[in-house]
Amino acid sequence: MAQTLLEAPSSVTIIDKETIEASGAQHLVDILRLVPGFQASTSIATYLVRVTIL
Repeated sequence: MAQTLLEAPSSVTIIDKETIEASGAQHLVDILRLVPGFQASTSIATYLVRVTIL
């Protein structure tokens, strides 16, 4: 069954400025950790950000 992108199921998380400020996030990966179903990790040695969607 074909569907357009607009018809496909999806999930959206909006993180507003107040949430970011309240979280004390210092880096983008800190903000991504707030998203349900995301696992984000960093490697200081390689400056790599790895995101896994569960």
